[in-house]
Amino acid sequence: MPSNATVSTLSAALKTLYPQSKINEEFFIESAFMGMVPKSTDFTGKNLVLAVRYAGQQGRGTTIAQAQAARTSSQQVAFTLTRKKDYAVGRIDGEAILAAKGSAGSLVDGLKGEMDSCLTNLKRSLAQAVWGNSGGFIGAVGSLSTTVLTLANREDAINFAPGQIIVGSATDGSSGLGSLRDSGDSVTVVSVDPDAGTVTGSAAWSTQISGLTAGDYLFVQSDYGAKLTGIRGWVPTTAPSAAENFFGVDRSVHPTALAGVRYSATAGAAIEETLQTALARAYVYGARPDVIFMNPTDFNKVIIALGSRVIYDKTKAFNVPEIGFEAFIIVGPAGSTKVVADAYCPLGYAYAMTMKTWKLYSLGPCPHVLDDDGLAMLRVSDADDYEWRLGYYAQLGCSSPGENVVITL
Repeated sequence: MPSNATVSTLSAALKTLYPQSKINEEFFIESAFMGMVPKSTDFTGKNLVLAVRYAGQQGRGTTIAQAQAARTSSQQVAFTLTRKKDYAVGRIDGEAILAAKGSAGSLVDGLKGEMDSCLTNLKRSLAQAVWGNSGGFIGAVGSLSTTVLTLANREDAINFAPGQIIVGSATDGSSGLGSLRDSGDSVTVVSVDPDAGTVTGSAAWSTQISGLTAGDYLFVQSDYGAKLTGIRGWVPTTAPSAAENFFGVDRSVHPTALAGVRYSATAGAAIEETLQTALARAYVYGARPDVIFMNPTDFNKVIIALGSRVIYDKTKAFNVPEIGFEAFIIVGPAGSTKVVADAYCPLGYAYAMTMKTWKLYSLGPCPHVLDDDGLAMLRVSDADDYEWRLGYYAQLGCSSPGENVVITL
């Protein structure tokens, strides 16, 4: 006997389709770093303090008296992490539910299709954020031609999708300074051409967003300066400036120990040589990276360059051994380092990481269905719809930035 769907039965169907393990799996597969980074889901309280020692005590000398006179305590700082929020919302309307009356499979298919879309939206936002710098930008303007915007970096097209509402700024949103162009006026994305690296908008970009120009940064509406601080924030490509305030710390007192090692390729150097030289530089500073992350385009260049010399391997997701990522080996002074592709790693850069120094801290699973009231589905008060919500409250932390390297290829 067929029966009408209720909020409770919809919630049960959604929970059956997407238990927490399924949500985690969806996220791990999308981004290698997200899959491999250690995770902690007990980020309770107002903030979380990460103490980092950047210099040891200096009580040393060639005589006891000199050692006593020179003694100091070790130098430490405390990064005070605060959480950032991110949400994705999906709906299914009452008509779709009634149309599936008596056919549980139809209702499940409808729920699954919409939930998949919701998951995709949030996992891309999180994958972008962990590779970002807290500013939230997803690309930069290369050039403008009425409704067609060509991205400065074609690979950033992965971050855009039809229906997004895009705003622009002359700044990347990370410093707390600057503002949005044209008081936050926006353009809705109509289409994306990843091959050409173009984004077509619903209106002429420079007309709708007055002042938008080449070099400006692009953001999904609401994201400007509001995302968690990712890898590019913790290990920036340029050394921190004096009096910087990064989670309450001035990292300029020791830019390497507190903001990572920076290495730029020398002119004419082969890409595989650049990776090996960067590992040697890291070794000098005491860093022993175990994984190098690269954009797939750069990853492929190294494989082609190595040819028959390439040695393949596989690395596993954190606490999910059945999920693995293809890798190859680069040998440095400290031994073998695995190289892995991540679609959200910025093109033209590689990041040699000591994974034990990283952790994604969250309040509850990251992400999860927001069902603290016991309902995974909600009846919308002003529409013939049922709604579900996904989200997370999280921050990325690094307990020893100096053990990580950003490499400009």
